[in-house]
Amino acid sequence: MLKNYAFVKTSIHTVGMTLKSPPLASIPGISDASQACDKISARLRYGIIPRPEGVNRLNAILWLARMREAGIHGQSSATAHELGRLNVLLGQVSGVLKACWIYRDGRPRVHRL
Repeated sequence: MLKNYAFVKTSIHTVGMTLKSPPLASIPGISDASQACDKISARLRYGIIPRPEGVNRLNAILWLARMREAGIHGQSSATAHELGRLNVLLGQVSGVLKACWIYRDGRPRVHRL
């Protein structure tokens, strides 16, 4: 349980710090992703477990930025590769969160993390 929480927390922190690094910070749309990541990270600091939808939304923003970068600079560019790595990491975080949320009566509840 604590292992999964630590994985989610460190992964979101890693994504946030990577998005603020100089090569990625200048990409259009990354500032929105960085703000969304900061919100999720702040909630995690207070012990509030994020819903998988929030992480999936962040992942979609990064995927769109990756596709734009790949269209401009090609698939082999370093920024497209880094954004792809972040997409994979957020996919793993989403999988962990999906495993711990239970949806009953239309209201999501945390089962375990």
